[in-house]
Amino acid sequence: KQRRERHIAFGLFLSSQALNNGNDDLLFIAVGQINRGGPGAVSNPLQKTMIASLNMNVGTKAVSLSDFASALDYFKHGILFLNQNHWENQYALSNELYGAAAEAACEINDPQLVMTFSDQLLSNSKSLEDRLNAMYIVVKSFRRAMLFQESKKFASNMLELLGEELPRPMGDSQLISDIRTMHGVISELSDDSFLNLKRAHDKKQIFIVKAYHELLLLFHIVAPNLMFSVCLRIVQVSLTVGITESSPIAFAHFAVLLLEIGDLSQAHRLGSLALQLAQELNVYGQSSMIIGIVQQYIAWTSEPLQSIAESHLFGYNTGMQAGDIGSSLLNYNFFVSTSFYSGKHLDVVRKISGDFIQELMR
Repeated sequence: KQRRERHIAFGLFLSSQALNNGNDDLLFIAVGQINRGGPGAVSNPLQKTMIASLNMNVGTKAVSLSDFASALDYFKHGILFLNQNHWENQYALSNELYGAAAEAACEINDPQLVMTFSDQLLSNSKSLEDRLNAMYIVVKSFRRAMLFQESKKFASNMLELLGEELPRPMGDSQLISDIRTMHGVISELSDDSFLNLKRAHDKKQIFIVKAYHELLLLFHIVAPNLMFSVCLRIVQVSLTVGITESSPIAFAHFAVLLLEIGDLSQAHRLGSLALQLAQELNVYGQSSMIIGIVQQYIAWTSEPLQSIAESHLFGYNTGMQAGDIGSSLLNYNFFVSTSFYSGKHLDVVRKISGDFIQELMR
């Protein structure tokens, strides 16, 4: 016990020095020392709360470095340092730690651990916002783990809590009418007006768009006939309430829909605007996906295949830099096929195809 107490004392001393000097490297070392001591070596409830907060702080810094495994470890230690009845007496900190732990577990693709933390969040949430955030993490985690039906079930419950209608299939007559109406609205909107759309500030509306964005990714795999209903809803919110970081992808998907209904000019225009809007919003993490959508499904109507192939290669590099591996590899796949159709020498196509296979095997 004395050894554990020395770890605590030394770690607390180092943490005060680190915080005073803004030294993050020392802070990581300090919290590591404290965690080696463990909650059993601390009897003061206020001190335990402070240590739990330190773990939350350091875990958040680890997330910013994309070190999700270490972040999860800090969040788990923070939870261990919470006092008894912490959901009653330390609700805000408990909600932060369990939520952050669930997010980190999602990032390392551990759906069982996500459910462990999310169950606590769902059981103890005191507000609709907190409950919805927990459900969103579960939906995202199940999708990434390819547990699609489970993800879809949670997503449906989430939409009901938000007071949103369930997505409609493409054959729905009212959906077709709504799409035509939105087609007219977008056609009358100038490029400048589009790129200067106001930003959304209403928390509920921002969350609705975030939830539908997750559904867009899910339905792309399990229910393609529901995708356009989802992207229409995001477009509606973006134009009436304000744009969010999820708006550009929805506009790109809606551009594909405009192509399907025969308006090639507006489809190409909206696809190009979606790419520009992503740059305006600095959502580089989505750029690779938007490039893939626009170049593969729309650009062929007006651009040379060689130019499209080069754009897909740019989309691949953009995705790799942003950590969007899925969209990046999809762009490289399109790069290979478009290079072939554009008349690239077969030796070149064979080489880049081999590179793609090697990338998939990594």
